[in-house]
Amino acid sequence: MHFQQIKQTRLTNMLALFIVISGYDSGNDSGSLLKVWISARYRQQEPTMELWEFYKTSVFLCHQPLGNQVDFAIISAQNPNGNLYHLHHNLTLDREFESHLNYLHLPYRTMIGASPDLTFQEHSFAVLCDKASAIDLALMFEQNAIYWVEAGQLYLVPALLRQNEEYLGLYSERQIVVE
Repeated sequence: MHFQQIKQTRLTNMLALFIVISGYDSGNDSGSLLKVWISARYRQQEPTMELWEFYKTSVFLCHQPLGNQVDFAIISAQNPNGNLYHLHHNLTLDREFESHLNYLHLPYRTMIGASPDLTFQEHSFAVLCDKASAIDLALMFEQNAIYWVEAGQLYLVPALLRQNEEYLGLYSERQIVVE
């Protein structure tokens, strides 16, 4: 799927979800429905420093260890803009992201980004690409940040957020291999 198709599909899915959640009356003017949806969508608060601090504590669950010989990005398509979405919506975003990675012929592995106590988990992808491409992918899927691993060193890199890139230590210290 091309980027424009992905954005159109996501917009259509979110509008349909809004209609169901809001109990929209089909007798109403659809133009006013769109205005209500857009205003609800952009009424969201700017992500806070607290969210950035939360990102800095993440651990990564994977089935095979990722070595120090390859540089890669950890990117999620779930919960765009730092807003929590329903599981089904997040699974749709995962499929769209994976399709886009395949379209670009970018190698990847699936993994889980999680809070240190594992109470919060978010499906993610370890993508073999350069940092600039990873940030572009994050922006395309409305992600606040990515993790960049270079020579085994882990960095938190802003995408949508206005923060400075931060060094977080060795990636191996945050990697949890699950069997």
